[in-house]
Amino acid sequence: NKSGIYEIKDGRIIIDLDVSSLYPSIAVTLGLYPEHLGKEFLEVYGWMVKTRLIEKAKPKDQRDNVIINGFKLALNGSYGKTGEETSFLYDPLYKYKTTIAGQLFICMWLERICNQLNNVEIIQVNTDGISIIIDENQLELCRNINNDLTKLTNLEIEETFYDKMIV
Repeated sequence: NKSGIYEIKDGRIIIDLDVSSLYPSIAVTLGLYPEHLGKEFLEVYGWMVKTRLIEKAKPKDQRDNVIINGFKLALNGSYGKTGEETSFLYDPLYKYKTTIAGQLFICMWLERICNQLNNVEIIQVNTDGISIIIDENQLELCRNINNDLTKLTNLEIEETFYDKMIV
């Protein structure tokens, strides 16, 4: 990440792309679960991911934010606890498999964007998304890349547009 002020100008747009519930979604997609808890953990965890993403996809005035925010806290908290030795969820192999798969996805995603779009400026890359500046006329191509990756991985990508980003 390079600090600076990034603003839209001359046919360019700032787009922040984020994977919805990245680590929980990866665990569900790859069938990962803390070994000592069995597949039952994955069934409940998967139901929570699906329920949250369905709720999040609704129009803003119809969403149940208790489900969206509560399940986010439960899902991310559970994932985080798999790295704490004192937690009953502790399973470092599960945590590392999930984390490494997530970071490989981000790398693959950014590689495709950089290889297929012209004149991409990367503002920042984080654990579950990227912020880029692209030519406005390449937005549809960017969306096609995202849709192809969603089909390949079952990971849902959200987009947010900004007029200005200050890093």
